[in-house]
Amino acid sequence: QLSFLTALGLHAIGRERMPDASALQFLLQADAEWKSLDETWKSKVDNYGLLQLDICWMYLKLESIEALNDTKARLKRAEDTLRKQVHVNFVTLALVQADMGKPVPPMAEIFVRLFLLQGIAAHLEGETEKGQELLAQSASLLESLRNASPDSSIQQLLEVMDITRSQAIHAL
Repeated sequence: QLSFLTALGLHAIGRERMPDASALQFLLQADAEWKSLDETWKSKVDNYGLLQLDICWMYLKLESIEALNDTKARLKRAEDTLRKQVHVNFVTLALVQADMGKPVPPMAEIFVRLFLLQGIAAHLEGETEKGQELLAQSASLLESLRNASPDSSIQQLLEVMDITRSQAIHAL
């Protein structure tokens, strides 16, 4: 339990420091704490998958091409962890809904990040077609999420609640 709470705390500190380079130290320390935990924790909560995405995001921000192999391994772990948190058909149905111009569940936001990072990694590996497909999936989900949060709805929330624009969008 102590390692779990430590991992969550270090991850939170790392997220607060993003996009500053110092965030990576906290994120990697959080990852080390996760490694000491039983595997069942990783399948019960999405925090481990989100941590992997944050580490990959920092590698991208720091233009750390030498970390590409580590990034690909982390993205695979993130995908495995995040897919355990949703129904087996969630991603497929969300992509179909997005392609039809219909709203997708808010949980699709996580897969926008995952597909974006996977697409960039594929491009860097020379897998152009795979990269374009992943980036297109990310863009499709993102567009659907944007359409579900029109500016008028965001503005209404901002007027009645003391929250940031980002919090309003997330709430919608």
